[in-house]
Amino acid sequence: MSRTSRRRLLLPLSLSLPIVALLIAGAAIDRMMQSALFSDTEAAATTVADTEVRITATPRADGSIRLGLQQQDPDGAWGSIQYPRFSVVPADAEPNRRLHSSALTVSTTADVYTLADAYYDHARHIAQPTVLTPPDPRIWCLLHDTEDNDAGRAYCQGFVDGLGEDAIETFHYTDLRAGVGQVVGRIARGDVPHLLAAGKVEELFGLLGAFARLEGVSPVPVAFPLDTIDPEPPGGATYCVIGHGDNSFWGLTFDAAVAGANHLGVNLQHVGLASAEERAARIRECIAEDVDAIAVTLAETEHVGDAIREARAAGIPVVTFNSGADTARSVGSMLHLGLNDRKAGEIVGTRLTADGVDGPALCLLHEPVNVGLEDRCQGLDDTFGEVEKLSLAQGFGPLSERLAVGDVGAVVLLNAADVGAVAHLIDASGHSPTLAVIGFDTALVLQMLSGRVAFAVWDHGTLQGYLAVALAALADTSFLVPDLIFNGAQLRIEPSILTAQDMAHLLARAGG
Repeated sequence: MSRTSRRRLLLPLSLSLPIVALLIAGAAIDRMMQSALFSDTEAAATTVADTEVRITATPRADGSIRLGLQQQDPDGAWGSIQYPRFSVVPADAEPNRRLHSSALTVSTTADVYTLADAYYDHARHIAQPTVLTPPDPRIWCLLHDTEDNDAGRAYCQGFVDGLGEDAIETFHYTDLRAGVGQVVGRIARGDVPHLLAAGKVEELFGLLGAFARLEGVSPVPVAFPLDTIDPEPPGGATYCVIGHGDNSFWGLTFDAAVAGANHLGVNLQHVGLASAEERAARIRECIAEDVDAIAVTLAETEHVGDAIREARAAGIPVVTFNSGADTARSVGSMLHLGLNDRKAGEIVGTRLTADGVDGPALCLLHEPVNVGLEDRCQGLDDTFGEVEKLSLAQGFGPLSERLAVGDVGAVVLLNAADVGAVAHLIDASGHSPTLAVIGFDTALVLQMLSGRVAFAVWDHGTLQGYLAVALAALADTSFLVPDLIFNGAQLRIEPSILTAQDMAHLLARAGG
């Protein structure tokens, strides 16, 4: 389903369920003499549908177990336990013998609530006589004449039901400009209603824009049900998620992105590309494929920024994540999600200072151009003060040479995937600077437990990957212009620190 058609359709918020026969798994009886609590026969399955239920098991004093069923109410509460006629597992039941309880029928009442119903209820609420002071109110309602405009029709009908047909005049239109023109033209001629009702955001903005251009006429109050997000899950949509690497961080990030896409029921195309040119080319491929939304890292704005603007011009919502918070809004990103990289560096510097580290701290840059990594080094410099940036883009040779000097107080690694190699170089140098890591990797856990890594600051790749897809869905299903409701928002993840002792404690709690 396309972006446009999905936003036009009025789809259910929640669906009722037909009567469903559910079978509770039971257990054995003694073949002839035991109480006939369970039947040994297979029960016939009936119509299957989705509903939230759970099985209860109650141990009894004689060692038997009574099984029942609970169904979840629409408000999320669990209802009373229902028991089949045969529901007890005897204490001396024969092992490994699968039998079934008698059938249990669970019924639900019809409770279909659509978006049109939401408009209707909102209209009735606005149209209560206590809200409108005039004794004989005049309401004008704009209504776009299409078959799929049930919400707008319900909105106008809500005013009719609340105030009566004589109070409502409906302006039918097929062209928005013409419809707004009818309304504003009459107002300009002195025929002024008490209230305008707009059921579509286009109508709202059209009226407000017309009033702004109309001199000498006071605006008329406009009633509008401000639904900002389509409650229908964006099933069937396709999103592009574009990262800038293929190390363990991006592995975790993309795994979480896939999980988010599965939870939302959308198709996902994800890739990690090293250069900005490659990422820009991939964005343009996504544009050509007419995907529904794009989430892209902004480690570099050159090339990528132009491609983002092209996507926006094509009507495709774009969110950015990971690096690039400071430039996200300028390139057209609707909102940005990422670790507060500068804060991460500050935390490391504060900890090194508190630990009494003496000597310069090496800030290891594993990518040649990445504003997020630069921010981490800057934060480290702000709180530690003696920082040397060292590039690993061409390998570990420069690090090995610098460690051999013997005056390094700390090594701050910004890519957890390299922790094993860096720890080995430190050991081989014959010196023992403090090793701190910003990032997470399974190898990091072992290095922390062995005492080679003093502490780590999480970069939350899992959170970034999952939320990148979720935010893309949010932008994709926005009823309003996403730039308006998101306004270039910055969602910054506050970094958290973890020591080897913390890690050991967490693993012990997890049974590791």
